[in-house]
Amino acid sequence: MVLLKLFGIIDLLAVILFVLSAFFGVKHILLYVVAAYLIIKGTLFTVMSRDIASMIDIICGFYALTITLGVKNNIVNGIIVLYLAQKVFFSLK
Repeated sequence: MVLLKLFGIIDLLAVILFVLSAFFGVKHILLYVVAAYLIIKGTLFTVMSRDIASMIDIICGFYALTITLGVKNNIVNGIIVLYLAQKVFFSLK
């Protein structure tokens, strides 16, 4: 239960960074941390459970890496923010 809350808090940080990158072009070092977190967590849970949500986490992590390179799409960014926000809602509920 504690681990679920921790994942929710880190996902909330990811949502905040994705929103900041969409509106202000933020390319902060934390985006690398969030990208690594999403890719590692997604990979571990995909290997353990083959869960589609974990596979989407991997995609979100790679998208965070593309933002750090200056490549972004506001539509994709919005979809990822909504996806991660619903995960935050259910994990911190």
